[in-house]
Amino acid sequence: MTATARSMRLNRSTGEALADGNVKSTYSELKAQPNGALLASSSPIHVTSQSMTARLSPTVAVYTGNARLWQDAKRCSSTYD
Repeated sequence: MTATARSMRLNRSTGEALADGNVKSTYSELKAQPNGALLASSSPIHVTSQSMTARLSPTVAVYTGNARLWQDAKRCSSTYD
């Protein structure tokens, strides 16, 4: 994964990352999942939002604030902002 934002903080002891302001992430090197509906291809997944919190264990990233996710022509928008 690569990520950019106006500001980013990383807590090395917990593995938590916080990003704020114009967050852009790309998840690459994915394996195709033919049984997966929305994100079945191995193409990169892109996400934009106002903020993101990511953790290593379990590996989870939460995007908030006008979140948008897409892969190829498939696009999702957050309705929980």
